[in-house]
Amino acid sequence: MTDLDAHRLVPSPDPDYERFALAAGYRIGNLIFLSGQVGVDEHGAIPKNEPERQIELALANIDRLLRLAGSDLSKVVKTTTYLTNMAHVGVWLQVKTRSFVKPWPAGTVVEVSKLGHPDVLVEIEVVALAAGRKQG
Repeated sequence: MTDLDAHRLVPSPDPDYERFALAAGYRIGNLIFLSGQVGVDEHGAIPKNEPERQIELALANIDRLLRLAGSDLSKVVKTTTYLTNMAHVGVWLQVKTRSFVKPWPAGTVVEVSKLGHPDVLVEIEVVALAAGRKQG
């Protein structure tokens, strides 16, 4: 048994995790660590050249996984956001302030040359509390 075996795997109905040799995430103690999520809808479509919609979908996918693990977006304490164009950081901030609650999560934004699919403009990974509330 490895250390990770002693912790709970975040369930996901998405077969892509297995295809890419990834876990959707892990709950370790009171923390949930999710793999990066992109703006893909339930049919596998990526809204091309629509950074705001991609960010909204990525956060919806994050919220879905967090809820499967017994949490939600209100318990996110850290975000790491990868953008293919730093010009989209303003859009990220607009969507972020609509999606998260104060106190705001800690965060990092990084510009990258490309992500896993040519149409993907953003990937977001989070750490969230499994229980309790963030303290302000």
